[in-house]
Amino acid sequence: MSVVVIGVTEARQLAHDVMTAVGVGEADADAVADHVVEAELRGHVGLARLTALVEHVARHGAGAGEPVVTPSSGPTALVDGAGRLGMVVGRIATDVAVARAAEHGVALVAATNHRYSGILAYYVEHLVRTGLVAVAAASGSPVVAPYGGTEPRLSTNPLALGFPVAEDDPVIHDFATSAISGGELLRLAITGGELPPDAALDQQGRPTVSPQAASEGTLLTWGGHKGFGLSVSIQAFCLLAGMAPLPGPDEGWSLLLLAIDPGRVRPDIDFPRRAAELVGLVRATAPLEPSQPVRVPFERSADERRRRLRDGIPVPEPLHAELRALSRRAPAAP
Repeated sequence: MSVVVIGVTEARQLAHDVMTAVGVGEADADAVADHVVEAELRGHVGLARLTALVEHVARHGAGAGEPVVTPSSGPTALVDGAGRLGMVVGRIATDVAVARAAEHGVALVAATNHRYSGILAYYVEHLVRTGLVAVAAASGSPVVAPYGGTEPRLSTNPLALGFPVAEDDPVIHDFATSAISGGELLRLAITGGELPPDAALDQQGRPTVSPQAASEGTLLTWGGHKGFGLSVSIQAFCLLAGMAPLPGPDEGWSLLLLAIDPGRVRPDIDFPRRAAELVGLVRATAPLEPSQPVRVPFERSADERRRRLRDGIPVPEPLHAELRALSRRAPAAP
């Protein structure tokens, strides 16, 4: 598969132009562009997600309402996204979490009434770089079968955890509880690749490696019954935001952010310094393969971001051509 290498500025402009071409406002388009390009810099699926967002806006509109934040008298808050794109609402929820944690030492922020939250590491990294320990979870439309089942009842139900590390990149672990993420499924559908074995079933409940057949059927959970149990737990956790137990297609997403100020829990401990000690001990482990030292979560992503900032972002040629065509479309009528 041939690729086109583009710079970060070009990638952001391309993403921005794709979104404004379908009627998304300038500020929201900037937020989406920042999010998807940051995903690409980490080596995750980002620009490919724009094709799904374009389809979503065509079906539901871009959302013109103003998100409403309903804080409690304590550390919790609810963000009603007013139908706006989830990447926009997620940024608002993150800012609310930072403010609530600064006031109370801990914050639990739920966001609802939006579509697709993006990669959770984006929000967790922002929280962690302000000195907070963070957990994020999200859920949405059912596209994953329960363990032992053949019908979708769960979302991909991602979870992300992160903490600050003194004089180093943070540690962030972000993963979907499905055997393959929705973003990777989109990328393979565009590039013509195959899914890993045991990742999906077709409409007849048979194993498939076809992205198209998986899109019409169901994904499977990661990690067998253990991943399934985690997926159910995350989906139940996201009910706190008011999500339906079994939402319909494109019907509501939930995002939850938990932020903790470690200095308020143990003011006598320098948490980032202790975290650095932990990271050092993990990295110092004797490797199975001498040429492959032990790494910590997010280390590969941070290295990849530095490399792509320097060398550019590789984009599959079919995806690049599709995005350029989308960006040149006449703006949608209001």
